[in-house]
Amino acid sequence: MDKTAESMSTVFGCRIEPTTIAAFKKSCADRGVKPTQEIRQFIRSQVPQK
Repeated sequence: MDKTAESMSTVFGCRIEPTTIAAFKKSCADRGVKPTQEIRQFIRSQVPQK
């Protein structure tokens, strides 16, 4: 994980899982945070696409 992702390991109140966008969305849901377009774009830039 690079420094940017590391420093942003909690973003918008959601924890960034080192796995997938789906895992991040679940993390958001667990905290009652709605993943917005902005969040999705951020995650796409952080999470390697499979």
